Amino acid sequence: PNEKLLDKRLESFPYLDELGQVRAVQWPGKANNIEEGRRSMQAELKQAAIEAKERRLSKFGGWLDGPKLNSTGRFRTQKVNGKWWFVDPEGYLFFSVGPCLTGNRSETLAEPNREKNNFFAYLPGEKDYLKWTGLRKVGGRQFVNFPALNYRKYWGENWESIVNQGSHNRLRAWGLNTLACWSDEKLQKDRKTPYMLISSIWWQASGHRKFPSPFRPEFQSDIEKNLRKLSWAKNDPYCLGVFIGNELEWPDRIGETISKMNSDHPTKIWAMAELKKRGMPTSPALIKDLDELYLPFVKTFFRKCKQAIEKELPSTLYLGCRTHRGPNVLGRGALGSVDVFSVNVYDSRVRSWQVPANVDIPIISSEFHFGAVDRGVPSPGLSGSWDQRQRALSFAHYLASALADNRFVGVNWFQWIDQSAAGRKDRENHQCGFIDVAGKAYPELVNVVSKATEKMYLARGKKNHSTEAILSDLLKN
Repeated sequence: PNEKLLDKRLESFPYLDELGQVRAVQWPGKANNIEEGRRSMQAELKQAAIEAKERRLSKFGGWLDGPKLNSTGRFRTQKVNGKWWFVDPEGYLFFSVGPCLTGNRSETLAEPNREKNNFFAYLPGEKDYLKWTGLRKVGGRQFVNFPALNYRKYWGENWESIVNQGSHNRLRAWGLNTLACWSDEKLQKDRKTPYMLISSIWWQASGHRKFPSPFRPEFQSDIEKNLRKLSWAKNDPYCLGVFIGNELEWPDRIGETISKMNSDHPTKIWAMAELKKRGMPTSPALIKDLDELYLPFVKTFFRKCKQAIEKELPSTLYLGCRTHRGPNVLGRGALGSVDVFSVNVYDSRVRSWQVPANVDIPIISSEFHFGAVDRGVPSPGLSGSWDQRQRALSFAHYLASALADNRFVGVNWFQWIDQSAAGRKDRENHQCGFIDVAGKAYPELVNVVSKATEKMYLARGKKNHSTEAILSDLLKN
């Protein structure tokens, strides 16, 4: 009967309360109204400002008490005592930890059906001044952004500068030194926290994702054109590097993919010319011969991306293409072009199947998270936890596994704010934030994160430490 009652409550409208939280569920620390939300966020930002000043980190978030190398004025990578590191612009060793999508946005659809059926307890109306803060149209569809609405109600017109400064303070207080992928451009331009950029590739279209086409005549010039939109970051010491593309589709073998292409496809034309050069049959081409072309194909992709970056954003690190699956030809083909190989790894610890053990290249986990359903957001994400405490310990374990691996130079969490309980554009609704839509931090998570990041540099500096030994170091009182 209790479950039935809860189902009934969950299914009754409005689904979201005035702050954009699930109305029918209570949890510890939930803000029940605007006043409670304001009080708790104000207190948290005040505390973060104090703690941020107390953190012993270099200006850029590097290891202030560690070895100091040459300062070049830009981020770079270097191997020190057998371990890869980022080196910050002042020469301090730097291990990147930070959330993707840091900013003030967590949107959900505000379509007519939802409005009509009283899905939201509050939505700005036509004449409501908050309409300009909280609603926007994308591709003809309307979205509502509750975090921005809440912040505007908490702080009034000047909310953005207060919250943005608060975000920089929170990051530093918690030992997070990176505005990871897709973070807010305003935060990046503040030049207070190092940031990563992404240049998305428009030809990734065709459904969700697409196999790249590095032999298109305009391949490199298109990438250069897209990179020019980021020219404001040229020579910026706070720019940690740039990704090109996200989760491209890389098949396990390339032969079949090429064999199915039209004869006028640039990749097909290149492949036939290659086979001719090698004295292999071309009509019909044998799939096993086409498979042999995967390495030069991948090398061309990464080389042209690197050349485009060198031209448009010289001295900026090339962070790869955020691979989520694919064969180890990717790591072999990236060697010599990418400065850091990026992999999106949703698991209990870091791994990189795409980079064979004998390929010596710095690697970053460009996406990972742990969520739980004990705080009113329906999905625990791609790596679920039992509750907030387990979520926090899972973070520490994941970080420890990266610190124990000589090639890893960072881990980037996905994402800063929980996704809306009512789902983002593609309906994903993960409880994966450092903070919730009302702006409140998850204390269990940030307490462990603050502690673990405080000890991570020393732990990383130790010789031949296992994940478990490092985890024990990170969690010691």
